[in-house]
Amino acid sequence: MNLCAACPMLCEDVEFSVENERVVNLLHACDVGRASLCDPNRLLRSGVVALEPQSSTDSSARFRLVQEAASLLSSARRVLVTGITSITLESQRRASDIAECLGAAIDAGCLDTSIIAGPTIARIGEITASWEELRDRADLVVLWFCDPDSTHPRFFERFIDPPCPRGSRRVLWVGTKPPAATHRGENTFIFVSAENQIPMLQSLKAVLQQSPLEKDACCRVMLDEKSIEQLCEAFQAASCVAFVTEQASDSIGVLASERVKLVRLLSHKKSAFQVPLGAGIHAGGGNAAGAQALLTWRYGAPGAIEVADPFGSRSSPGESDAIRLISRREVDAVLLIGSPSESLSVALKHATSTLRVVHLCDAPRPTAFSPTLTIDSADSLLATSGTLLREDGTRVVLQAKFSSRHPAMELLLAELLAAINAINTLGPRTFRGTP
Repeated sequence: MNLCAACPMLCEDVEFSVENERVVNLLHACDVGRASLCDPNRLLRSGVVALEPQSSTDSSARFRLVQEAASLLSSARRVLVTGITSITLESQRRASDIAECLGAAIDAGCLDTSIIAGPTIARIGEITASWEELRDRADLVVLWFCDPDSTHPRFFERFIDPPCPRGSRRVLWVGTKPPAATHRGENTFIFVSAENQIPMLQSLKAVLQQSPLEKDACCRVMLDEKSIEQLCEAFQAASCVAFVTEQASDSIGVLASERVKLVRLLSHKKSAFQVPLGAGIHAGGGNAAGAQALLTWRYGAPGAIEVADPFGSRSSPGESDAIRLISRREVDAVLLIGSPSESLSVALKHATSTLRVVHLCDAPRPTAFSPTLTIDSADSLLATSGTLLREDGTRVVLQAKFSSRHPAMELLLAELLAAINAINTLGPRTFRGTP
């Protein structure tokens, strides 16, 4: 069994072998994992396939590249450290060390940090559970405006489709359109328009609290009372409810707050918890949750850190997230570590003409933008060992399948940190003003 780190699902039951310079006998992988693991460029980078060494492979050449990167970053007025979603927790710690040494902004690019209200859990808390708890306990799964098939391949296969130990499992799809894929068991679709999400959540709370439902208000927003009754009856009949949600896109954060309040109210009456899904395959890497957790423990927030300082940092969601800092030209240098997300690649593409980008690359090089300087590290899927964090907080261990002619990302970051420290002999830099 192998761990597939192509996306935040971090499936641990994937099997494969390498024969004749290609991956064969690949089992249990989704389309995303299959495309990533079977990419011939990954085999080239991992050292499985013979290839003429690149300039950054030689230790002396790499030393020169690292020195050049350290000089570029140290001379910048304001630096952004970003990416970091595809690297291990150990490497993410090194990345934070570099950000602190440079007095840089740091952000992993998660959606929560682009919302002005910031993370929901920081405002009102959350009642959550692991994906295995959903599989083993929940006899009612409510998918609220959420389609795991499009963002989290194999989520249904691994955690919803298996038989529930408590009996049959019922799945309610709540949203604007029914799921494209069919799944085993009892599946019911309930239509709710996107603009009626918050009124529906508030109406469900009112019914559960045995408060009089304001029919006039329901009519004004065109709520279907039968849908409300259907959901409440399902809540009442279930012994354990799992409320699966995706990241809320509203800039104020009211929607995420209302979902949490409904789950909290349900939990006072029976076993109930929320399973918040992150960006999934759109996160840019398999350890996006690890990046958010590390930044939270180190700086008190999952990202949008204005200046990385272990003794007191300030997070400015919606202002200091990576996309806005780049698009507003508030930084003049970016240290991109690992594989960028789609949105980050687009932002860098439109800014690379005026922005200096140092890319520490752990995968086949992206073509969406042209970094100022690129240094290759060991491949993140095939030639890296370390610790990763699944979106539900479960810790998993990644073992390298092959050795690599490129240095491990953690080692490369340590070399870059030493080079920056040698230049910044007066101590950590501080950022003042906007360039």
